[in-house]
Amino acid sequence: MATIEYINGQESHTSNWSKFYVKGLAEFAVKEDFRENKHDRHHDYQGYVALDVPDGTVFTIFDQHGNKYGPAAWGYSVAVVDSCHEERTEHGIDAGKISGHFRIIVHADGMTKAPRLMDWWGRRPCDADPVAYAAHCAAHIEKRGLKDLPAMS
Repeated sequence: MATIEYINGQESHTSNWSKFYVKGLAEFAVKEDFRENKHDRHHDYQGYVALDVPDGTVFTIFDQHGNKYGPAAWGYSVAVVDSCHEERTEHGIDAGKISGHFRIIVHADGMTKAPRLMDWWGRRPCDADPVAYAAHCAAHIEKRGLKDLPAMS
């Protein structure tokens, strides 16, 4: 069992914006007060603490920012809770962050690989082991010219 703290949210200004979301820990999470919590015209950030998250729980981290012309950077990660792993912290561009005992199985950056990984993860078979599927995605995400994920063997 591990504890994960994270800040979900987004901000938007006249010429730039950012988003940071953690999905897959909602059933363990409780809203908490963090100094990064902001709810005003430009910011909407909320902190959460997920207590007693079982090892092996898989979750995703979405980070994106851009300007009035569209997205400038995009990151997507699939991670797993691992209480034996050292504590780590991942930061978004602005106030978004996540910290706790977890390891990232697969990470994709950029305007091609991050949406591709999001698509692969969204279309994963219901009966597939999430950790094995994420490792399968990791084995193929760096291959060029690969739109569809090959079937797991």
